[in-house]
Amino acid sequence: MLVTFIQLAILLVLVVIILTVGVAFIPKIAVLSAPQDIKEKILERPDYPKWKTILGIILLIGLFLAVLGIFIWAGVDAKNNNYSFGLILLRYLILLEGYKIFDMVCFDWLLLTKLNIFQKFFPETIGCKGYEKYGFNLKSQIVKIIIFAIISLIIAFCLTIK
Repeated sequence: MLVTFIQLAILLVLVVIILTVGVAFIPKIAVLSAPQDIKEKILERPDYPKWKTILGIILLIGLFLAVLGIFIWAGVDAKNNNYSFGLILLRYLILLEGYKIFDMVCFDWLLLTKLNIFQKFFPETIGCKGYEKYGFNLKSQIVKIIIFAIISLIIAFCLTIK
């Protein structure tokens, strides 16, 4: 299971880089899940130069492929080590739910509501009430937690079919 936690650490680093690239290169996409008042302020900004947006998209594609690689590596390693259904399920639950918990705690709670990181990048959002509402997307997060558990079950089933 050490490999699983290494995979989770790499996944979380990639997710932080994805958020950073989104904010730095394509903020109008990066804030699509932000509270409405914050999203409106950022969508009013002028667009970045086309080259910057294109570079951001290229970087994001590469990063998403790297994330996909983590999940493929997790499956191949599980298959090569003859993991049982339960171990594969546990591995993917750790990866997917670990990511979701990190997202909820670090991005939604810490960065958005406590450290005011986004106000430094987007000063026009200072004073937005959305920063005070930690649970702004709680329903969406709960749905994702359930979906991630189902995806983990499906992957474990698929990887253990003989």
